[in-house]
Amino acid sequence: MKKQRKYLKDLIAININKLVLYDGSFEYQFDGNTLSLVPGKYGKRCFLAVFINGIRQQMSWDLYERPHRGTLKNSQIPYNRDTVFYVVSGGRRFRHLFIDPVPRIQGRGSPARPRVEKMRERAARKRTTPFRVWPDNY
Repeated sequence: MKKQRKYLKDLIAININKLVLYDGSFEYQFDGNTLSLVPGKYGKRCFLAVFINGIRQQMSWDLYERPHRGTLKNSQIPYNRDTVFYVVSGGRRFRHLFIDPVPRIQGRGSPARPRVEKMRERAARKRTTPFRVWPDNY
């Protein structure tokens, strides 16, 4: 079976600047669960925290903020809109975060599953033998 490609048009785009400055949080419902992205600040460090059903997860992204340079035609940029935010991933800055809305089926027909079971069996056998007996002619 040919693997289907993911296209940006099929993903949900989250504008980071809009999320931090205007909305304050992002929520998405999937399989009876709620995914929430909430920006936070600790000292000078800005980050985007992940919550699933209201429980904070270990996964988070750093946010990079820079001042918005420029002016409007006849006035200055308002103080609450004078910062631009980016999400940092792999040392690069991005204006959008993308979420794949299609749920993945795990465990069915996966070629890695039998390998994992064999590895667990081997590990269990190694734990039962306290030491290895070497032959005399070694």
